Amino acid sequence: MPTVQLLLNKVERLKEKYDSLHEEWKQRNHKVKRLRTSLAIETSTSVKIQLEQQIQEEDVQLKGLDWKLQELEEEIEQAENFLTRNKQQDAAKSVSDELFKRETLYKVLLGLDYIDHVRLFRSFLKTKQAAAFVIHGSSEDTECSLQLLLKRLIGVMMQGKTSFPLLKTKLSCRVRRRDVSALWRELGREFGANYDDSPDEIAIKVCERLQTEHVILLFDDLDRLNDINQFIQDFWLPLVKVAKKHLYQTNSCQLLMFLVDYNGCVINSTFECIDEYTSTWEPHIPIRLPMVSQFPVDILTEWVRSLVEDLPDEFITQENYVEYTVKFILQDGNHGVPDLVMKRICGIWGCDLHDEGTSRWLEL
Repeated sequence: MPTVQLLLNKVERLKEKYDSLHEEWKQRNHKVKRLRTSLAIETSTSVKIQLEQQIQEEDVQLKGLDWKLQELEEEIEQAENFLTRNKQQDAAKSVSDELFKRETLYKVLLGLDYIDHVRLFRSFLKTKQAAAFVIHGSSEDTECSLQLLLKRLIGVMMQGKTSFPLLKTKLSCRVRRRDVSALWRELGREFGANYDDSPDEIAIKVCERLQTEHVILLFDDLDRLNDINQFIQDFWLPLVKVAKKHLYQTNSCQLLMFLVDYNGCVINSTFECIDEYTSTWEPHIPIRLPMVSQFPVDILTEWVRSLVEDLPDEFITQENYVEYTVKFILQDGNHGVPDLVMKRICGIWGCDLHDEGTSRWLEL
């Protein structure tokens, strides 16, 4: 199949030929008009005969040019239609290649470390129907990494439960300007409660949804909470108490709350939480997952080894592709900083961590 450039060249040549013939047609047509004008005023019989013969010859030439121009018009139209189809096919292939590239990128990103986070998360999921998790990173360069961790944990939660659609409720946590009662009202609106319903009545609405769907509450900007303990006491604890009354252990759906700290404030914060699973744990107590911190070289090395089927050719064809790829990820002195590592990994697949497609994929 001709390439788009070859077709463009062909169309250009055809149009140049058409323009040349059309210019010849105009000149001959103008000549015929002049001959007819001369014939109309000529009085000499012999000259009239010559003029009529010339007009007849030019008419033959014009008809021939008309046919050639018509054939060229059809040829140009066919070539342009073919060119349009090729452009559309190239565009579709480009989109397909881009989608495949991004799907591969997202798959490998989800395979990044976070092993301890997933292990701890799963250990709690199998014991209770409700749980609150604190996800936190350092004070800089962990925002995208925390979003990636959330994507991975939700993926773990959904495994084997595809018959239950995921309902996600994201409540922007601007508590300095909103009290907990405002959050209850916002939760009530999400679940169809009346404006003046009590927290218990709203919690019952949430439990009704839990009969068929998972419910995830996501609070970001945890640093805006003046008192995490008070927030748990006034919001999460009442919700969990009602859920324990209205849900049976046989129910497959779960109520989860994620509290996300992008600024590293929970490291020095004093609030009731646990860092490891114990048999005495109750779901109103938040679980603080390990802090998202630097990716060590050995973890990145093992991760790259697992990508033998997914790495682009320019990396996999290197003599020591594992060492080469790890050095590429850690260059510019990023020392394994999570978001900087993710940025370099995106670069391997020719993408930008902060472009619209990647940012939209990281959103929850």
